[in-house]
Amino acid sequence: MMSINQAYSDGDLDALRDIEIQRCPADKDNKTLTGLKLRLKNVLQKIEFAKLEAIRLRRSDLYKIKRKLLKSDRNVNEILDEMAETIKIEINRKEIQLKQLTDQLHLVNE
Repeated sequence: MMSINQAYSDGDLDALRDIEIQRCPADKDNKTLTGLKLRLKNVLQKIEFAKLEAIRLRRSDLYKIKRKLLKSDRNVNEILDEMAETIKIEINRKEIQLKQLTDQLHLVNE
């Protein structure tokens, strides 16, 4: 499982295909009922994984940005400027929080 996770995080499609081939039952097994059941189980797991991956992608910020841009009647640059401003505000808030936490930590250590 670790090799699958590593290949996935690295985006190594060749390694993922190799793992896929190793996990699939051999063609000779597809002629028996047990082999067919195993193959069906494997295919159903792949479908479930694909569904979960699609859900994860739809929840990603990049997907949300793309949908917002596609649905909008406004200029793309205008939307991107608005988003950049929102990100700047969020960064400023986080910097203030970080400073407060750092100050608290210094008080505790003194």
